[in-house]
Amino acid sequence: MTEILLNHIPSSLLHILTAMILTHLFFYRHTMSYARRIGTIFLGGGLVMIIDVPKLIGNVSTHSLLLLPFTSLALALLTYKLLPFTFFRRWIGIALLLLIAGIGIDYLGNGAHLFYPINEHNLEYPLIKRDLWLLGGLVLLTLFSLSQKLYGWKWVVSGLMILCLLLGWKAYSKQQLQQTLDHRYSDEEVVRITTQPAAYVGYKWRFTVYTLNDVSYGEAIGGEITELHE
Repeated sequence: MTEILLNHIPSSLLHILTAMILTHLFFYRHTMSYARRIGTIFLGGGLVMIIDVPKLIGNVSTHSLLLLPFTSLALALLTYKLLPFTFFRRWIGIALLLLIAGIGIDYLGNGAHLFYPINEHNLEYPLIKRDLWLLGGLVLLTLFSLSQKLYGWKWVVSGLMILCLLLGWKAYSKQQLQQTLDHRYSDEEVVRITTQPAAYVGYKWRFTVYTLNDVSYGEAIGGEITELHE
């Protein structure tokens, strides 16, 4: 159990930092006192952990898109004193918060049961794996959100746009690798091809190609294979 918790720390940090930044954007009001704004931002980090911790112990229902409206509805009702906004804004804001910072990050990482209980398969698009550049960027944007002076939303939005562009580049390189592998093994009967991001570095990929007669694996940078074992 201790090993599971330690391995989950980087993922939890991604959830918490993203939620805190989005809370700053969704629930910011210029008339708020600094203490109230800080409390609201940390509340966002706590809200996303409400759906993340159950998954850690095996309850996948909190990451279902089908149950998300009801989860966010319950949280909107419970936070009516903590978030001084209309009920509709709380409901939609919390729903978006959980969708992006909770379910979305898991979908790009180790997967999520998006359509539970109708479909119990874990769906994923592996794009991030403890990426240090992403963690560092989110820490910086969180500090902007928490700072008493640098709290302008333009800083945060600009930073988020840069991070989204970098994630888009990663998705493009993943697609390039997929096309390279499809072309290389076009003459063989391929059963399945998996591409996974290498941990921490952010620009390397590990892939496995399953054919009817063999299994090949290796590493790549972008669409270029740098190491292959057949």
